[in-house]
Amino acid sequence: MPWYSRRDFIRMSMGIFALSQLAVVRAENSESPSANCQETLASERDPWMLCWMQTATKGVSGPLRLMRFLDPMYALLDPITWRPSTESENPYPTVIAPRGFVTDLASIPPIFYSLLRPDGRYAYAAIIHDYLYWEQNTKREDADEIFRFAMVDLGVSPLQTATLYNAVRRFGESAWKSNANQKANGEKRILASFPNDPTVTWDVWKRTPDVFK
Repeated sequence: MPWYSRRDFIRMSMGIFALSQLAVVRAENSESPSANCQETLASERDPWMLCWMQTATKGVSGPLRLMRFLDPMYALLDPITWRPSTESENPYPTVIAPRGFVTDLASIPPIFYSLLRPDGRYAYAAIIHDYLYWEQNTKREDADEIFRFAMVDLGVSPLQTATLYNAVRRFGESAWKSNANQKANGEKRILASFPNDPTVTWDVWKRTPDVFK
């Protein structure tokens, strides 16, 4: 019987829930969801960066530049920003995920990549959400709302926005508590230096002395 870590279990649970939500929303909405680039779920498997760069974004700013470890973990090479863009968003703070922040993008199990990929159009919003979940300077529900607003700003389809938002609302508490425990045990997520060796994994690099701010 395979062994699953706590992180794997959370990702699997969120992925299963996301698929169920996709089925529900599809049944309720027979029309194709609108999006600025006319994306469909099938096209999510294609490179998304060009479409994202062509979209007139509102509350998000800063190009998404990433370094990947050998395993599917990434570090920001430049900071990215989300800020409130409408009156209804005013209660929420501006969020700046700094250079060096480490993330897994959207926490979606590989078995579901044909429908929802970690590097989909919502990846920028997912990094903002990851950062809020790590820093925990806001309430969890506020972090989830900012995630939803950021997806809207990026032109993510209503179908995918609802699916991913509902998934984090239902399963995010475990990730929130897990992050709090990891921070209490001394884990860090913001790098001061980056590896030059493409074979280095995140698990190895985070144990290397003097790599964090």
